[in-house]
Order: sequence, then C-alpha cells, then structure tokens
Amino acid sequence: MDVKNKTGQVSEAASSALTLEAILQICSFSTKDADNAEVKLAAESEKNQLLERQGIIVGLRLTERLLYREPFFNGTPTEIARYVGYTVWQVVFGKKVDSIKAIDSMYHLTDQDFRWLQGFPKLKEMDRVQTLVTSDEGGGSKDTDAEEAAGPVTHRDVLFYMVGLIKGATHPLVGQNNLTISGTYTKEGETFFVLDFR
Repeated sequence: MDVKNKTGQVSEAASSALTLEAILQICSFSTKDADNAEVKLAAESEKNQLLERQGIIVGLRLTERLLYREPFFNGTPTEIARYVGYTVWQVVFGKKVDSIKAIDSMYHLTDQDFRWLQGFPKLKEMDRVQTLVTSDEGGGSKDTDAEEAAGPVTHRDVLFYMVGLIKGATHPLVGQNNLTISGTYTKEGETFFVLDFR
C-alpha cells in the first residue's frame, strides 16, 4: 500500500473509543462516594462543567479545521444548524444527522442511532435523560439527576460532552446571536440535540 496516497482520516471506531475513554477519565475524578448530598451535588455539577468544557475545546478545534475548507459561511441560524447536523456530524460520526427540524428559531437535530451511546443499556425507569444546559451554566435539569448508572459513565455524561462539542463548534459562528444547546436521550434510543437561537 502506497503511503503517499493515504488520507489523514482516523477510524471512526478508534475515535469513538478514545472519546469515550476521555469521558470515562473525567467521570472517574468525580466523588460519587460522598456522604453528604450537598457535596455529591456539587461534585456532579463540577463533573458536568468539566465534561462540557472538554467538549467545547474539541468543538473549537474541529471548527478551526473545518472552516478552513469552507469557501464562505454566512452564519445564519439555519446555516449553523445545517453545519452542525451535516458537516460536524459527518466528520465526527461518519454520517449526517437523521433529521433537522426548525420550529421558531429552534433547530431539533435527531440521531436515531447515536454512536457514542451504542452499548449503553436502554433506559428502564425513565422516559428520557436530558441536559437542559444554558450557554453560561454547567448544571443539569432537576428531573434527570436520578438516572440509573450502568457504570462510571452515564447517558447524561455523554450528552454533556456532546453539548459542549456543539457549543465549541458553533461558538465562532454564532456572533451576537444567543444560542442555548441541550441534549436528550429517550427510552426508545433516540438522541435529540436542540439549538435554540431565541
């Protein structure tokens, strides 16, 4: 095989495994064995912020490389949603999102088979797990703090990281627009990310 003809692409499986290992390392720093509920909540919030920040760094670097190839980018909310759903998803997961729906400056990106959650157990007692993160906060919603853990990494941990990645990927493009991003994983195995430009 001629080395000169090889492209600079990385295996999707290897990339996903490395990403999940990075998430696992971040999650292993949290103190889940804390006795005090207040300390446990503070540790969970810190872990979520750390996951999101790490995702932001990866998203920023990804966008730096991708926009270098883009001849022109206007930066409207529709173009940003398409950029995330098509370009970013293609690079990270090797496929486009299954659908993008726009409702009142909110763009719903749906992935029926989110690769980073493959192998995770299906939700049993909950209908969904979500992040409900705003642009400036790192905490999660109150109704999802009781997710059943199947190991050191939960569905929410992966969602927080991906929300951060999307924030990082869109940060250079948003400009003066307000953007809130949240992630949801349903009992049926669907994953939704909402880009809210309101």
